[in-house]
Amino acid sequence: MDENIKKSEDELIGFDGTTYYFATTNENEKVKIGETWSPNKKSQLGRLVSICDEIFSLGNGKNISQNKIVKNIEKLITELK
Repeated sequence: MDENIKKSEDELIGFDGTTYYFATTNENEKVKIGETWSPNKKSQLGRLVSICDEIFSLGNGKNISQNKIVKNIEKLITELK
């Protein structure tokens, strides 16, 4: 496990939610993988899950505003800096 990955102190464990997995690469193209279980919808991870769901729905032909998705991504990135 990467030493830069942080476990939330208030992380919940359960069997009646959804586990979400995320993967990315850093500037050295090293893959980093993380997971979260049913995050609070207002948390940063919850908002990331929502953005991913919207992108998935957009790809499946749903009528979703691409501009809204981009704005939500930009806002989340700004908060994470």
